[in-house]
Amino acid sequence: LCSVSLNEIDKELIVTDLVFENFKSKNDQYFFPSRNNFLSYLNISELLQFIYSIFPEEESGSSQKSYWDEVAVHKFPILLKNKIMMHPLVVNHCDQDSSDYKTFVNFFNKLFPYAYKNYKKIYKEVFGERMKHHSIERIPKLCLLPLAFQNCGNTFNKMKLNVMFNILCDEGLISKDSNDLKIFLYFSFVIPTNIYLLTWNEIAEEQEEIREKLSEDKFLKIYSAYETKDSIDAIDVYIEKLFGDESSINYPTFEKSMVDNKLYLIFNESGTRHFLDNLDKKHRQEENE
Repeated sequence: LCSVSLNEIDKELIVTDLVFENFKSKNDQYFFPSRNNFLSYLNISELLQFIYSIFPEEESGSSQKSYWDEVAVHKFPILLKNKIMMHPLVVNHCDQDSSDYKTFVNFFNKLFPYAYKNYKKIYKEVFGERMKHHSIERIPKLCLLPLAFQNCGNTFNKMKLNVMFNILCDEGLISKDSNDLKIFLYFSFVIPTNIYLLTWNEIAEEQEEIREKLSEDKFLKIYSAYETKDSIDAIDVYIEKLFGDESSINYPTFEKSMVDNKLYLIFNESGTRHFLDNLDKKHRQEENE
């Protein structure tokens, strides 16, 4: 995934890792609790490798795997159960009979169908046409990569920037009109907001103790700030901050812009909600003027 070997990156990061500010959202308390997130025991390389290694639904004819390879939605829960949750670092930190573990697995099993619905929406927005119908619901691996960035632990901040750039760049540059970038950003925004909220609300319908914390009225109020259109709007705002007047940027410019504009907040679920909270506040102010 990286054009620079990880060993070289690690040596540099030990001395020069970047400090990222922590952001909070006023709505964090109504989402899936981070203490139950067992993915955080794995680093970004491990999580990306899990996603990257899934066999695509259709062989492209190329021996090389791509993050545009489409994978059936029903395969991701299998990956979660048989690969990720069996990783030694996860097994050593969780009790598979505990309610926390069962809630975590249930949450992510219910999440992926919402990801498919969102892919259909962003596909039409980006490519200007409806997605071709398939008998099996499937999405490109690209749509799930933000899960690795936002849930990983034990990962240098500079490595996250380097990996993101190398996934999205073409010949050393990221283009402002890159479809890969737009889809990556869309899912960076929509997963920890719209998708997580819908998934958590579905579980609240099954578990009374969760419904007590996330009432139906509260769900509807929060949802109004995290609709799919809000994540689509966020893409344009984010890209303008990242690129400014440039049509494409190299890695040094990318890193500087990500740090100076605090755009690294998409690597954190709370930071992403914080970004959409501010957009929602701005839109409401404009409506009242």
